[in-house]
Amino acid sequence: MRFNQSKAPSAQLTRSVNTCRAWSALFVAIVFSSAGVAHGQELARDQGVMDRARPEYDAMGIRLGSFLAYPAADLRFGYDDNVLAEDSNEIDDQLFTLSPSLVLESNWSRHFLSIAADSTFVLYTDETREDHTDWGVAGKGRLDILKSMDITTLISFQNRTESRDSIDAVRVVLEPTEYDQFDASLAWNNRFNRILASIGAGYTKLDYDDSPRVGGGIVDQDFRDREILKGIGELGYEFAAGHHAFVRGVVNERYYRKSPPSVAFDRDSHGFEVVAGWASAISNLIAGEAYVGYLDQSYDSSSLSDVDGVSFGLDLEWYATQFTTVWAAASRDVVDSTTTGTGGILRSAVAIGLDHELMRNVLLHGEVSYYNGDFKGNKREDNWIGTTLGVKYLLNRRIHLDLSYSLKNRWSNAANLDYLRNQVSLGVRFQL
Repeated sequence: MRFNQSKAPSAQLTRSVNTCRAWSALFVAIVFSSAGVAHGQELARDQGVMDRARPEYDAMGIRLGSFLAYPAADLRFGYDDNVLAEDSNEIDDQLFTLSPSLVLESNWSRHFLSIAADSTFVLYTDETREDHTDWGVAGKGRLDILKSMDITTLISFQNRTESRDSIDAVRVVLEPTEYDQFDASLAWNNRFNRILASIGAGYTKLDYDDSPRVGGGIVDQDFRDREILKGIGELGYEFAAGHHAFVRGVVNERYYRKSPPSVAFDRDSHGFEVVAGWASAISNLIAGEAYVGYLDQSYDSSSLSDVDGVSFGLDLEWYATQFTTVWAAASRDVVDSTTTGTGGILRSAVAIGLDHELMRNVLLHGEVSYYNGDFKGNKREDNWIGTTLGVKYLLNRRIHLDLSYSLKNRWSNAANLDYLRNQVSLGVRFQL
């Protein structure tokens, strides 16, 4: 489990994982590097097992002029022993998931453009009220101005369904909550000899749908709708090839759709984060990034407690052997909350995992993760631990099989919020 650590584009590592969702990410990275070798021959020691190119099993794509199209479809059958993530009276069920996707990527010598679309259809055998459909479209690009200067951009729209075990999910709804999310960002990245610089801005809009209430009626969730503006600046210095120190500053403004008297509190806020860190390939066996700093989120309402504290992040890989990668990740951030008496949650997360290439086409994966959610201004505190085990069998370039198991366990000092959840699924992926 890898955590998105809100890095500036120049320092962004390509690994990120959403800890609360089990569905596919919108973008599927399809990267072709140098030709692979047979199992047992010399492999690059500075490349993770899951990142390694396998030309005999990777999708080839369909050439469309100067673009390559990568269509795919994932079909899964699964079992969930606690569909509603409840403390008691757990309900189990089987589910089917179909996730078609399409990624279109440019093959230009300069500049880059990628367009992606995905959808996910989830059907339960008995708990049909949990059925839902997600979809999304996105585009990202890079404009190469000079060899050492570029401008990157991303724009996306997603219609998603909130997981029942999301950290701030409304629990009195009869059906899972659907929401729309729009994201746009722009960044300028430049290198002056040994100096690295990035400046960027981002915008996010969240719009939650109303949901039927348990026992009758409708839960109006407009009070959760909000817009987020963010600015990021980063300055780094490369002491040697593959080793650089950096400082990064992030500012944000958060505006909620509703304000008093239609709601009890004005949840608008503004905040910042300042960190200093080091990114390095320590050797051909260890590489990663670590940083530490301070964050603060201040709320317009005096009734809501501000959130502040030490900020930190870690993303580290150890190439233990040619066929084994051990990784660790950690992060701390502020999560918006509409829980009574709380404006924000100080969330701290850590994870450690292992990826192993048992055979050229058989990949094993295991990870353990933990997070703590401190609801500021409210006595509630959540702790969550998760375990994931998986095996992937690459049959050929067009068909991949996988089996996965996950355990999720939350314990909270708030009443009726503990849960234990086991999920297992078998999947097949078709790709061109």
